[in-house]
Amino acid sequence: MHQPAWRVTKGPAGHVRESPLNPINLLVVVAGGAFGTVARYLVAVTAGKLLRTSFPWGTIIINVVRSFVLGR
Repeated sequence: MHQPAWRVTKGPAGHVRESPLNPINLLVVVAGGAFGTVARYLVAVTAGKLLRTSFPWGTIIINVVRSFVLGR
């Protein structure tokens, strides 16, 4: 009988490993991507309105903040 790819399997040394295709893992990645995209859009639009410019300050703000968060 064929098992779905996301099932837990045993590795070469007998260690239990979970496939990255687990539906829960995929759902978490999709939710995080959706949240990040909306947050990025809102910051870019808000920065553009507050600074009254067409220069993409929102994108710069997002990238600088992200660099500090990821580099901690």
